[in-house]
Amino acid sequence: MKITVQIPEEKLSFFMQLMGEMGISFDITTEIPVEHQQEVLERIKNSNPENDVSLDIFFENLNEKLKQKTL
Repeated sequence: MKITVQIPEEKLSFFMQLMGEMGISFDITTEIPVEHQQEVLERIKNSNPENDVSLDIFFENLNEKLKQKTL
């Protein structure tokens, strides 16, 4: 039997401990389809480092755009 469960990162430790205490064996694996891997590699190859934006600036710009949409 295979069951897939999505656990928020901050709850993973608690979930793993709970499953262990209940005697449930588990295997934490993440399968990323080859198509997705290829897409990411293609995007990295075609990226331009000159277009990089810090996270702070990215979120500032995003907040401004969201404010404009709600006005």
